[in-house]
Amino acid sequence: MKLLKEISYRYLTAALVLFIISLPVLYLGLQRVITETVDEELIHQKEWVLQKLKSIAPEQIQDLNPNISIGKTNTTEKERIYSENLFVAADKEMVPHRVLNTSAAIHGTNYHISIKKSLVETDDVIASIMMLLALFLGIILFSLFYVNKALSKKIWKPFNQMLEALKNFRVDAEEEMQLPAANISEFKELQQSILKLAGTNTQLFKAQKTFTENAAHELQTPIAIILAHIDLLLQQPELNADQANHIENISMAANKMKRLNKALLLLSKIENKTYVERSNMNINEVAQQYIKTREDIVSNKGLILDLQWEASFIAKMNKDLAEILISNLIENAFRHTNNNGHVFIEAHQDSFIIANSANGDSLQSDKLFQRFQKQSNHPNSLGLGLEIARQICNISDMQLQYEFKNNTHYFTINKK
Repeated sequence: MKLLKEISYRYLTAALVLFIISLPVLYLGLQRVITETVDEELIHQKEWVLQKLKSIAPEQIQDLNPNISIGKTNTTEKERIYSENLFVAADKEMVPHRVLNTSAAIHGTNYHISIKKSLVETDDVIASIMMLLALFLGIILFSLFYVNKALSKKIWKPFNQMLEALKNFRVDAEEEMQLPAANISEFKELQQSILKLAGTNTQLFKAQKTFTENAAHELQTPIAIILAHIDLLLQQPELNADQANHIENISMAANKMKRLNKALLLLSKIENKTYVERSNMNINEVAQQYIKTREDIVSNKGLILDLQWEASFIAKMNKDLAEILISNLIENAFRHTNNNGHVFIEAHQDSFIIANSANGDSLQSDKLFQRFQKQSNHPNSLGLGLEIARQICNISDMQLQYEFKNNTHYFTINKK
């Protein structure tokens, strides 16, 4: 979830909780205020009744206000105000009332006085007020939410622009990273840190690239000289068998060093994203072309090839890297399959599978794609082929997966 949405959702959640809590509190508060107002009105009516009893008969007062009941009594009663549901004939239902009961002596006569006031109107007032308050608070809440959202987008705009610049940043680019101006101090500090980090990484990349290229170039010359002199020594007629055997071992070691230098240089170029040109490659065709060049090893080892081109596996990647990827995986299958073994290649729209019958147990999955982690004792194995294949898949938006089942090794290239 994005930071802006996370903040907005938490803000909205907190506001809703406060909103839900505040409504009952407001309702109880309003009810208390209105009840006190009604009680004050009842007391004022009581005082009015007491004044009127001095000059007119109780029946006349009751005719003026039917909610007032006056009767003679022989006892005195302490003034009391309480709530009670009373039946109202006009409404044909029980209606909540506020009732005041008291007694008073007027001209030597003791009277019981009861004054009632319906709370229906006050409940309607409370309900109307609560609805208005809920509507008002809702409008404020959502207005604040959208205002906060709009302001946050404006405030976070420099950050999003810096994030986009980081996504598009390449250490091998000639142009320096360009970041938008920011007025917020925290964003300014972040901007300075990013520019410093980008500059440092660019310098390190250039230094590493220069060193790798120079080292590879310088190694190629002495290796080529060694191999040339080995060929000259092997052509000497006075060599005995023991000397020829030693020279042959030196030649094998020099050739392995040559392949290792070439593989490490290739890995460095892949990691440094030297292969930037991409096109839609038909991996089926790349595999078919490579298989034609290795018909000799298939024939010599008596391998059984099972090719199933169910669909074209199209990958957007560099042409050279596509050839290296497929040649590494198919060559591994040919090399590590026993004579008369089975090699299976299947192409689908979203996956490309290369499998071969196993000569032993499952490979070590945790070390399979690590550099110099050999899974066999083959003399030509450098322990870099699968690492190169994995790196090629990573920069080409694909995944390389290994699985062992039915005594068969499966290497699957999947699109992300």
